[in-house]
Amino acid sequence: MILLGDCLTVLGARHGLALRPQERCASLVRCARHTENKFQLEVGLRIGGREYYAPFCVKSETHPFDFADERMGIADTEFDFIAAEHGVMVTLKMYIPFRPKDEAYSTVPVLYMSVKVRNLRGNYRWTERKSEKAAGEVFVAFDDKFFVSERGENILKLSYDLRAERKADFYAAAEGTSSRQTDEIDVLRGGFGGRANELSGVFSLDAGQESEPILFAWCSCLPDVFQYRGEKCPFTYRDRFSDLRAVSSYAREHAEEVRKNAQNLNAIFLGSDLGTNFDKLLCMSLHSYLMNTWLVKKGERKIFTVWEGNCYFNSTVDVEYTEAPFYLMLFPELLKYQLDMWPEFAKRNNEGTYLCHDIGELTEAEVQHYPHDMPIEESADYILMLYMYGKATGDEGTVSRNRVFAEELLRFIRRCGGESGLAHLHTANTLDDAGSAMQYGKEQVYLGMKTAYAYRCGAELVSDPAERKAYRKLSRRIVREIEKRGFGEGHYFVALSDDHEGVSDTWSNRPLEGKIPGVKASHIYTFNTYALTSYAGLGPLLSSKRAKSDLDVSLRETLQTYGSRHTSYLSEMTADMAAGLAGNSPKCGWISLNVARDIAAMRQGKDYRNNFQRYWDWVETANSGEFMMFMETFCGNNLHYYPRGVVLFGVFSAVRGVRVRDGRVTYDKKRRGDYPVIELADYASGHVPGRNKERKE
Repeated sequence: MILLGDCLTVLGARHGLALRPQERCASLVRCARHTENKFQLEVGLRIGGREYYAPFCVKSETHPFDFADERMGIADTEFDFIAAEHGVMVTLKMYIPFRPKDEAYSTVPVLYMSVKVRNLRGNYRWTERKSEKAAGEVFVAFDDKFFVSERGENILKLSYDLRAERKADFYAAAEGTSSRQTDEIDVLRGGFGGRANELSGVFSLDAGQESEPILFAWCSCLPDVFQYRGEKCPFTYRDRFSDLRAVSSYAREHAEEVRKNAQNLNAIFLGSDLGTNFDKLLCMSLHSYLMNTWLVKKGERKIFTVWEGNCYFNSTVDVEYTEAPFYLMLFPELLKYQLDMWPEFAKRNNEGTYLCHDIGELTEAEVQHYPHDMPIEESADYILMLYMYGKATGDEGTVSRNRVFAEELLRFIRRCGGESGLAHLHTANTLDDAGSAMQYGKEQVYLGMKTAYAYRCGAELVSDPAERKAYRKLSRRIVREIEKRGFGEGHYFVALSDDHEGVSDTWSNRPLEGKIPGVKASHIYTFNTYALTSYAGLGPLLSSKRAKSDLDVSLRETLQTYGSRHTSYLSEMTADMAAGLAGNSPKCGWISLNVARDIAAMRQGKDYRNNFQRYWDWVETANSGEFMMFMETFCGNNLHYYPRGVVLFGVFSAVRGVRVRDGRVTYDKKRRGDYPVIELADYASGHVPGRNKERKE
């Protein structure tokens, strides 16, 4: 595939390495923004009096390989580089310990790298090779301006400035503190080169032969950096690894196990009938997600939070809500930690208690930093996540522990509703570049359906029978209103009301005037909530016939080169936007929310797999000139390094018809195709139900 670069990061450990060929450098994932910690990584070849360099250093401008290729896996990534006149290929591979539902294993701060050489048979394309035999040296060298290196017995110590960044609020500039950090390169195969900062391996190969790789483990053990409510918190892995030597000992002992585990993950997740573009999206989205995660401890309590990509907000509620299928399928514990955490950051206004947008920024979790609230959406998101977590795991303790908070949120949402039950107050939502009808409008269908589901699911959470009955009644009322007033020309409307009275632009706080335009347009958000709740077996609530029509009509009327924009209405987008957060293009769309729509469609038996080509085309296009990782938005906005793409994991459950109730998994065995049932995967063997026989073998 096109050389896009990649980043592998250990879950919650802030230990990762990004390879950035667009910028001819690499960077460390640590405790500062993803634009920091860049350095020169020399991966190269010495042969026949020449040197070749992979595009992770500036030397590759004048001494490049003749060909480069890249392949991504779930927990690994691989690059091939060819020196044509010598007929040799250098392969660089990275892999990390990542295994679903195994938090301890997945948080060990070690990243493995190997570099090997293969002597190809024959010529590469039309370039005549100089010799059938290939002899030379392959090497890896670390930037001596960024690192101070010190050799030991099979160890290379790398010291550097560890920068931890924070912001006082959204509008403040990032500030940082630095301390000296030492990582350890444990050489498992190979030896040292002629330079102090270099590992190398000499080879002499006949045609078709392959060298023993240079293999090393990059180990880290970071100090307490993350601050939660005024207290510095150690990483959870420090319970098992008291110092760097303990990590190093683990890395040496488990190298082959980690390699085989990465291989098993690829056998489970990749190569299905969802297609190669889906596979690439899945890997890129997971790698982007991992580079944003933190897992620390405050006393005996675990704190898990996720940066919102280049925004760096911690645990943004609506982002984590979209990611919920990933948590429910692979790491329910990580969602539980956040469900227990968010109530501490609740806010209040005249209508009562509601949930924040985020809990802080960069290395702090203190207060919300986003400039405005999204009270109904974030509150409904919490209720739905708590309900779905309980259904997927059977963990009644977590549900009980947060029941009172959920009841408060339900009462808040109810007070914001009008006669129809749909929201009239606090209607601003996460779609900050979708135009006024979609983002602020009264009686939005998007918020209306999310509210209807929140009442429907929340009724099972509350303890008061009278409230339970009232919420079920409200849910039905909203559905009736949308069916009665919100459908026409084959699709559901953006909103039921075009009244702007009492509604303000949340960026400028200026009241909106006149009638709101675009309320009867089609949009892709009617069934956004169903994409999640269907996992527990809940239906679309709205008419099934209309639902299928709406999905097809809205797709047709919003589809563009890289996916669907928010709505068919092409607004003038005159609202003020915050620099660095939102653009003003009327054609903007968000990839992960397109995927949520696709999940809902697949639950209704529709085949939207062709869209994955469009989404991958956008990610590939965005990364062809800059290092962006998962690029969420197209045509105007700038959400990159974004974690929300892991909603793609929910596609597996949708195409297989998987439902999970109280921890019990069922799926539609009549559905044909090579689609793994991820919930029943055996990660130790790499086998999973739902794959075709030839794939299993």
